[in-house]
Amino acid sequence: MTTALSEFYHDEFMEAAAELGIELIIIDPEQVNIIFGQPSKIYDNQGNEIIADGFFVRAMNKSYTQCAYLAQALKSQGCIMLDGIERFNGTAPNKMITSMRRSVSGVGAKTIKFTNNFIRANQATIRPMLPLFAKPISSSQNRGLVRINTIEELITYNTDEYVIQENLNIVDEYRVLAHKTSDDITVFGITHKKTIGLRGSNPGKKFKISENTQYKLIEFIRSLPRDVNGDGLFGYDIAKLENGSLVLIEANRSPMWERTERIRKVSVASEILKLMLNLYNTKNAANRVR
Repeated sequence: MTTALSEFYHDEFMEAAAELGIELIIIDPEQVNIIFGQPSKIYDNQGNEIIADGFFVRAMNKSYTQCAYLAQALKSQGCIMLDGIERFNGTAPNKMITSMRRSVSGVGAKTIKFTNNFIRANQATIRPMLPLFAKPISSSQNRGLVRINTIEELITYNTDEYVIQENLNIVDEYRVLAHKTSDDITVFGITHKKTIGLRGSNPGKKFKISENTQYKLIEFIRSLPRDVNGDGLFGYDIAKLENGSLVLIEANRSPMWERTERIRKVSVASEILKLMLNLYNTKNAANRVR
């Protein structure tokens, strides 16, 4: 029996499971009761126990509290987790923390946390970095992201804590949809990003990506330090700079994959289920050897 949790891709997973001959149960985190123990038990609204001896695929909705409970219960039952459980129990770092971790690790844009008082006291240090981007610590999805050209603009930008980030000379940007663990990486598709937004322009909006570029992108993801983003299914946004180097702009933990499917002609739900079956069979084979 396989188990999955998905808000946006319910039908897609069910259709993929039917084609692969897999019995799939979609669990809604808001429609179950959980009794914690070793192992924990999960009941539906009619009081029937749900036995999950297969996979916990992922949560694609915003019910984080319910998802956290369900993820912990499924993990205690021995389910394989597509994403690390920290994604559901509140310990996953926010985007600003991961941005700064990428900066420190040298795989992302230089990102520094600042306050206006620091800017006023260190104008000589900041001035050579202009132009740059500023973003509030608490924001997400590029909300509040502003290109800053002068020290005066930076001082009047915001009164709260924020980060400033270097302005990158981007010539191309890619989205890599992949599942990454410390041992392996499974790539479901690589596409050009439609736009680069405030960070630059993409003059070569072409869909064909050379094998050499694909190889470099995959190896770049493979070499990412674990504390930068952790394990799981991500939409990696990677920029290629004028000097040919690669920079990780973002690693989206809840990536949409319609564009990947349309351009690469692949069923991502089917590929995810194949990956999970492979992990499940590998785990069972290892248990039989013991």
